[in-house]
Amino acid sequence: MGQTQTSGYLSVGRRRLYGTVFRPATPRPLAVVLYDAFGEEKKSAFRVMVRLARACAERGFTTFRFDLSGTGESAGVHAAATWPDWQEDALAAAAFAQTEAATSRWVAVGVRLGAFQAIHAASQGGAQALALVEPVLTGEECLRDLDRRQRLKQVVSGAGGAEEDSAARWARGEAVDFGGFEVGARLAAELRSESLATRLASLRPDCPLQVLRVSGSKAFPPAWKALTERAEACPPGRAEVVRDKPFWGQLEYYESDLVQDAVLAFIEALHGPAARAPGSAEAAPS
Repeated sequence: MGQTQTSGYLSVGRRRLYGTVFRPATPRPLAVVLYDAFGEEKKSAFRVMVRLARACAERGFTTFRFDLSGTGESAGVHAAATWPDWQEDALAAAAFAQTEAATSRWVAVGVRLGAFQAIHAASQGGAQALALVEPVLTGEECLRDLDRRQRLKQVVSGAGGAEEDSAARWARGEAVDFGGFEVGARLAAELRSESLATRLASLRPDCPLQVLRVSGSKAFPPAWKALTERAEACPPGRAEVVRDKPFWGQLEYYESDLVQDAVLAFIEALHGPAARAPGSAEAAPS
């Protein structure tokens, strides 16, 4: 079907978000907004997310991928980022994508911590459906993962004594650096109160939900029960285990056709399949 890409800045209040619109040659009346993982996980997932955006556009869906304020190429300081700002960014990105696609019908796709932004935008912005890929279940879990990864890197690198506990530094109002991504005390406090199950309660009951677990295991962990039950309650919503590597944790760029295909199948089920031009192929990420 073909597609083009245009990158630039979107103003949200006094903040400026950097993003890329992936436009199909022959658009269909449905937009897709991708909400990325956080920090080093976003870097590791970059290739998967770009390929997913391009694949969506190849199938006729105008797709928007962007950096939250203070992250990536967006304006602002990472250490000063706040949860309310990111929630506002998420909703603004959805509105922008609908304008670009000239349709009010859109789908939110959230990966890891991006699941929270995706749910917020989907519930507040009237999304037709929501897809969550290996979502972080709580903000506390995210902070623990950041701290664990940082300490592991210290051990592997042979650095000196252990760093002071992150919680102690946040208690003093300091920002903590996690591999070049500083998390301020305010953002850490806001994250601790976040629960994905609680956020899901704000989603319309008739909004289909896809939940993807990416793992070598064949089953969902017990902690995912609320997510899987909600997914199966509203067709074509579904809960699936994708047998693949954790693409958000790889040291080098990693591709996951299985994850991409699962998300695309869900979106197609919402809209109905479109014929692709003979010989059309997906472009490789730059």
